[in-house]
Amino acid sequence: MRKQNTPKTISVLKMAYEGRIRAFHTYMAYAQKANSESYPNIANLFVALASSERSHARNFRSLLVELGVDLGETQIPQIKE
Repeated sequence: MRKQNTPKTISVLKMAYEGRIRAFHTYMAYAQKANSESYPNIANLFVALASSERSHARNFRSLLVELGVDLGETQIPQIKE
């Protein structure tokens, strides 16, 4: 699909995509921390939430690619304990 004149839509989709990427990595960090503190059930919950966020990110990415947006390399957020 060709790139359309929809800058506001593209901007919102990019923000949503980046937010889902951050959420995915944050939930995975929480899962890792829960596992390290011997809370496997809580870790599993965070992994499930991360999986959902990854699915949303893929959907936003697909829409952006369909609109002809080059997303380049995605920055992975630094999670601090």
